[in-house]
Amino acid sequence: MLADLPVAGYLFNCTHPAAVAEGIRTLRALTDRPIWGYANRLNAFQGGWTLDNDVAMGLDTSVDVAAFVAVGIECVGAGATMIGGCCGVGPRFINALRDALEMKAMELSRSTDLAASRAEAIREALRRQAEELQAASDMA
Repeated sequence: MLADLPVAGYLFNCTHPAAVAEGIRTLRALTDRPIWGYANRLNAFQGGWTLDNDVAMGLDTSVDVAAFVAVGIECVGAGATMIGGCCGVGPRFINALRDALEMKAMELSRSTDLAASRAEAIREALRRQAEELQAASDMA
C-alpha cells in the first residue's frame, strides 16, 4: 500500500480548502508519513479551462480569512504536518493562520500545564492517603 511507496510525504496542493482538509483526514488514516496541505481560493474549474489558455478562474470569495483559518486549524487537527496557501492566498491569510495556531498552541500549553498541576495534586493526595493508611496499619 502507501507504506511501500518510496516517498518522503504527501502534499495536497492548489485545491479548495475543504478538499485539502478531507484529503488530510483520509490520508492520515493510511500513513504516518508527513502530510502537507496548501489550499487555494479559486473557484471551481470552468468549462474550457486549461493550463495554457486565458479562461479566468476567479476567486472564491466565500473563502475569507476566517474560513481559511478555520480550515487550517482543522487540517492541523486532522494530522497535517505543514499547512499553507496557494493561488489567491496572500500574507494576510497566512499571518492570520499563524496567529491562530500560535493561540491554539498557547491554549494547549496552558491546559497541559493545568493538567500536570492537577495530576501532581492528585499524586500528593494519594501519597498522603497512603501514609495515613500505613500509619493506621502500623498502630493496629
